[in-house]
Amino acid sequence: MIAWSADNASQTLEAAATRFRNAKSIKANYALIAGNNRTSGSVTFSGDKFVMTSPEISTWYDGTTQWTYMPAQQEVSVSEPTAEELQQINPFIIINKFRNSYTAKTLKAPAQQKKILLTAKQKNADIRTATITLNASTLMPTDISITMADGRTATITVSNLTIGKALPAGTFRFNSRQYPKAQIVDLR
Repeated sequence: MIAWSADNASQTLEAAATRFRNAKSIKANYALIAGNNRTSGSVTFSGDKFVMTSPEISTWYDGTTQWTYMPAQQEVSVSEPTAEELQQINPFIIINKFRNSYTAKTLKAPAQQKKILLTAKQKNADIRTATITLNASTLMPTDISITMADGRTATITVSNLTIGKALPAGTFRFNSRQYPKAQIVDLR
């Protein structure tokens, strides 16, 4: 199933990471399947910052602080997540962080795609493997499948991805005025 060398896989992911980093902003819709759970939502990135929304949860991350809002509980948790925690919350981050933590191998894929298998270098990593499918011409992700240390799997399918202009910093911070009834729980 492996078609090219690990060097080619690393070069492809490095090029994808560069495109991701150089984009002023990226917006996309996603569908997530994790076990028996299915959800969909939208995500916006700008560098290390992101905001992800779905009916069940919304998360803002400004590069340091993360706010997680759960509408059912009317609660916002505020934290400063570790790099590994961020990867679990936002698997797109693995594209930018792969070189230090994962070994990359190119897998066979249709002509319009590039598929790369990432395997954790450390045996105790929370994310053991990730398979990233990229659009061959844009090098933007179309699908990310991850396998956790405990065997759980999750697959994110990306659609309607657009690259846009720079966004204000407030885009990536929780705005309490929009959620006046939310209780804030500071976990920092």
